[in-house]
Amino acid sequence: MWWQTAAALTRKASSFRFDFGRGVEVVKSATALQKVAAFERMSAFVQKFDEDLAVRRIDDAADVHRIDPTAIVDNLIMGEAELRDLAGDPLVHFGAHTMTHVNLRRVSAERLQREIRESADVVERYAGRRPQSFCYPYGFPSAVSDREISAAAEAGFPVAVTTQPGVLSAASSERPTGMPRVSLNGSFQKKHYVKALISGLPFRFI
Repeated sequence: MWWQTAAALTRKASSFRFDFGRGVEVVKSATALQKVAAFERMSAFVQKFDEDLAVRRIDDAADVHRIDPTAIVDNLIMGEAELRDLAGDPLVHFGAHTMTHVNLRRVSAERLQREIRESADVVERYAGRRPQSFCYPYGFPSAVSDREISAAAEAGFPVAVTTQPGVLSAASSERPTGMPRVSLNGSFQKKHYVKALISGLPFRFI
């Protein structure tokens, strides 16, 4: 969850040192505009350069300012006992989502298979049943291609979901591991937003 670490860093620090690939520089993050700009630079760095290296650099910069990335994750996610308890509810469904939330289009075929299959193994170990759905990290077109959609199907998932906006259609059944999604994030929490989104009408103008 590098984005949470980057957000914590820009919130806490008025400036920090970071290497975006051209040597270490001082990044200003004192004002609101500077914080937004600093976060966007780190986000772009993660998407354009080696993601594992970029995340390590964000973690290292955070560590200098006594921000613990692992503690951030532990605070935001459920623990094993909580997951096992939730799994006892017959209405609860668990899906898989990779091991490291990496952009799957940018990894090797071997790692692609490992990220998908091992995440399913972990979910099964916690929940007591094999997950039947998969959600691609990021999910936008530069993170999901035909290769990833095929890999999810080959891993045994009946359904996998992107973050590409849209509603189900007759054509969706032809590629069930490449489904679109209606994202109900923090920007769309009112009932009239939900009604409009699930109608599919807004997506006709995209």
